Amino acid sequence: MLPLATVAADDESLRWCRSLALRAGASVVLAVDARDGAGLAERAAAFRSRDPRVVLVIGREGHDAGPLAAVVEATRVASLGADDAPRVVAAGSREMLSQVHEAVAGLAWERAMSPREDEGAGLVRRLRDLRGDEAGRLDRLERVALDADADDVLACEIDDDGVRAAFASRGTAVGAELPVGVGPSADALVRRAGARAVRRWLVGEVVPEVTLLRDRIANLSRFVVGAPRALELAIAREALRELIAAVRRDIGIAGIEHPHVVLLGGAFAQFAPAEAVAAFLDAAEPHGLARLQLGDSDAALVVVPANADRGRPLRIVDERGERPIHPAAGALSVIPTAGRAVVHAERDEVVAGSPALGVVIDARGRPLAIPDRDGERQTLLRKWAASWP
Repeated sequence: MLPLATVAADDESLRWCRSLALRAGASVVLAVDARDGAGLAERAAAFRSRDPRVVLVIGREGHDAGPLAAVVEATRVASLGADDAPRVVAAGSREMLSQVHEAVAGLAWERAMSPREDEGAGLVRRLRDLRGDEAGRLDRLERVALDADADDVLACEIDDDGVRAAFASRGTAVGAELPVGVGPSADALVRRAGARAVRRWLVGEVVPEVTLLRDRIANLSRFVVGAPRALELAIAREALRELIAAVRRDIGIAGIEHPHVVLLGGAFAQFAPAEAVAAFLDAAEPHGLARLQLGDSDAALVVVPANADRGRPLRIVDERGERPIHPAAGALSVIPTAGRAVVHAERDEVVAGSPALGVVIDARGRPLAIPDRDGERQTLLRKWAASWP
């Protein structure tokens, strides 16, 4: 991952920083709000301790460039005598760029187009280039989503290094990545979301306490060991959940909550179809009808009624004929199908060749309500698990 520091002095630019880092797959090690009133020494110490490779500075037309230049000055002070000083990438008004250039005083730096002019495409490309070869996985996932020959395609994958998603619609794909995955990077997931967030997905007679679970996950980064399947599934759920939440919050991709096709790869493709589909539904909480593909095979047709529509009938058509289905509000059900299957819901439909699981109807409601108390949560998780074949 590319260790990135972001600098901004207004709320809109701060959001742009988060969005660009997410789309580039950079790891934000330091986020500076130039309005925070911190002094030169304090800021320099922060840059020295976090050691970013790139400092991204985003300014806004009509705003004072002085605070941004002061933060860049702290970057320069922190880098005095260092052989690997960070590169400064700045985008904003001419006045801001001029002041930042003066503050850089010897650091490598470059101007970039304001993200407001091209929706951030230029800066995302530049940050991915600075990542090098490792950014290729995110580029590839965007191409996979675009090549699916459908609109509103969501492609997701997770591996030892991180979790990625790309949403393609009308010939355009937007990808995002977080450095939290199922192997050594799982420790970063605990630092980001907390061990409790992973623990809530574990079901069984003996679920480790938070402290013990934190140590077990930390060991994944210290030693070359694989996580037990139950823990790997819990980590995959929470990692994808973190990514989808960040995409909705910081990028705001229209349609990502209603994908028509879902492609699951990476570690998801190593799970059994029921495990992978369950993990996706729990993590992404989609709406509507979708065909879900696991690797190269159709895993399921997924139906997620809106909260107000959970009692409305559906029609399932396969080689055995047509069947009306009445989803029960709050229930999760799996209906086996034979051969080519079609699900009709009012004016929408979804088709799959021969889905391994058949049709999955998730009428649990949105957002998912997961109890905090262990006993109540375990009872609910067992009930959901019993729904799968």
